[in-house]
Amino acid sequence: MRLTFFVAWKSWASNRLRTVLTVFGVALGIAVVTAIHVLDHNTIQSRLQQRLADYGRVDLELQPLDPTRSPDEIRRQLIGMSDFVSSVGLLHGGELGASIQVSVPGQSKVPVSLYGLSPLPSRSFAFYNVAAGADLTDLDGDRFVLVAQTLAERLELDIGDHLVLEPTLNSGLQRCVDGEWVTVEGGVEPVEVEIKGIMSHHALARRRSGMVVVGSFNTARRIAPQQPSYYQVNRVSGSNPDLFRQELRGDFHVLDKRSAMLGEGADERAFRNGIKILGLLALVMGMLVVFQTLAQTLLERLRQIGLMRCLGASRRSVAAIFLADGLLLAVVGAVLGVGTGIGLAYTMGRLQWTTLGLGKEILGFEVPPRPVLLAMGLGVFFTLAGSAFPLFKARNLPPLQVLQARGLGDSGYLLRGVNIFLFILLVVVLPVAYLAMTPLLSEAGQETQYVFLQVVGIVLLSGGLLLVSPVIIRVGGGLLLSPMRR
Repeated sequence: MRLTFFVAWKSWASNRLRTVLTVFGVALGIAVVTAIHVLDHNTIQSRLQQRLADYGRVDLELQPLDPTRSPDEIRRQLIGMSDFVSSVGLLHGGELGASIQVSVPGQSKVPVSLYGLSPLPSRSFAFYNVAAGADLTDLDGDRFVLVAQTLAERLELDIGDHLVLEPTLNSGLQRCVDGEWVTVEGGVEPVEVEIKGIMSHHALARRRSGMVVVGSFNTARRIAPQQPSYYQVNRVSGSNPDLFRQELRGDFHVLDKRSAMLGEGADERAFRNGIKILGLLALVMGMLVVFQTLAQTLLERLRQIGLMRCLGASRRSVAAIFLADGLLLAVVGAVLGVGTGIGLAYTMGRLQWTTLGLGKEILGFEVPPRPVLLAMGLGVFFTLAGSAFPLFKARNLPPLQVLQARGLGDSGYLLRGVNIFLFILLVVVLPVAYLAMTPLLSEAGQETQYVFLQVVGIVLLSGGLLLVSPVIIRVGGGLLLSPMRR
């Protein structure tokens, strides 16, 4: 192992230009892809926070068309849509006229908004942040609640205090009597609960001037049985929102007031996809620099293989040295690319340059791990593929033949297939891998297919022309010189 890293280090020192160009190519492609995906993630999250400052991260809010169906049955149906749904939750209550009564003598009833959530804790939707105490769990049953910080300060509440939740006089249980809805007073029994945590002034805790209580779904439904229940859904990243709504149309009423499709409109989607295509072109350009650098040093690396084989190194040892060299170059370039991309995304966010246009404020900054790790994986994989090509070419050659300088370039055997190999990796494999990482075809219309075909044509022309041009020049030159040879 020490010999492997020693030889790799000497290769770096003796070929500084190759090292710098390889690291630069990997870092260039990964930096642009990382910057685009990080900036796009923070753009959408910031816009959601601006429009839904008093709500959680909810993509769609649904109501079943059949009110007699049980919540468990509806939840199982939504969870079964695994191609579209990543998480499902229930919310009951809202702006209802409930009152709470503190068990401490001298406190009067105060109207609040009561929300019941299931499942608990509700981390997938980020409805609240617990500033003090502990979060709710399903094991707590219906005994505990969370109160907003504003409510706690107004009534001087603390963790462990007891509250009494009961409906106001005008929100009693209504029943149909002789064809008319009649309010039945005393139809709902008060519920005594204990404060388990205090919520910061965020999301749900901002509503009704901070007079908010959050409890279990059963608690809210018992206190306010007439209030509607909403099914909260988060989509799978990259899934088609139009197809998802078509799937839901037969059984649910989709409430688009949640602004779940922010950034998913036809014009916004086209703009975001266009920017992501720039990431593909930058990644192809970076990998082109890497592969061309490796191709230019192919003969020298083949001679190194022959020299090590003549000195007694096994094929496994030679492969380990070359792959370790490529892996180290790829990792260094990937780390530099990710750091540069994150810094670039942060700078553009500060300048209010977003994937939805200029002048839109970025409220927070977070790095989504999935696209960053996938971009690093693409860079490392294709760099290793380029490093392994000399090993593939020299697998059946005797060491002495590899060491002979004469005939290496004239025979054409060792350099044969380099451009074809690079063409397949850069123009076919790399775009397919990038599109798998970055779903772009989120619309099912012909216009989107035409745009996609245009992108494929651009990649084929830009990448293919650079790689196939040596063959074209050689064949064309041979045709021009053939009459003179005769």
